[in-house]
Amino acid sequence: MSRESNGNKLIWIYFIVTALDLIGVGLKVDWLVMLCKPLMMTSLMAFYWVVSTRRSKLYLGALFFSLLGDIFLLDKEGHFLLGIGAFLVTQLLFIILVLKRSSAFSKSNLIWSAIPFLIYLFLLMRTLAPELDDLFYPVLIYGSVISVFGITALNYHLNQRNAESLILLSGALLFITSDSMIALNKFYSPHMIYPVAIMLTYALAQYLICHSMLMEEQSVAE
Repeated sequence: MSRESNGNKLIWIYFIVTALDLIGVGLKVDWLVMLCKPLMMTSLMAFYWVVSTRRSKLYLGALFFSLLGDIFLLDKEGHFLLGIGAFLVTQLLFIILVLKRSSAFSKSNLIWSAIPFLIYLFLLMRTLAPELDDLFYPVLIYGSVISVFGITALNYHLNQRNAESLILLSGALLFITSDSMIALNKFYSPHMIYPVAIMLTYALAQYLICHSMLMEEQSVAE
């Protein structure tokens, strides 16, 4: 059976377990969420492993720490900081991956890339600060790192301006949106729509980042 055929099956598994997880989250079926959430990153890792021609250890590491973060955050109270820690490593690995892909550099592009994410970080922390107490600095550190991921992804796109950089930027923005909704739901103003929206944007973000990785590998091979 061809690598492409196996890859198609695995990505369909990813979409199916994601859909089941969203149903579980929306209907509050805890056992379904417990079953499907870890399978999301497991199936995406398997998909990348089968389809990739380069099998980036950094990217596989990012997916592994995403899996750990998903597992830790199944216990939203007891393991919240462990979840943040795991996703912090994920974001750092994403940043390294983007920097390794960036061959061009423009000071003006870097400045324009930084402005929206610094504004985002300021507004987010200003909104959340009154409710954070002892978690202020962990949330600030994580918010700073995801902002750097956004900056590097936007800077990469402004320098490259191709399909793979746009897909990567879209994935980064969705990841930041998902993490922001987690923070707003937990610390600011909980809403019934947040849990489903968080998982939907997260799943799309991970898929788009994976797709961008594979596109970049293909362009290098050519």
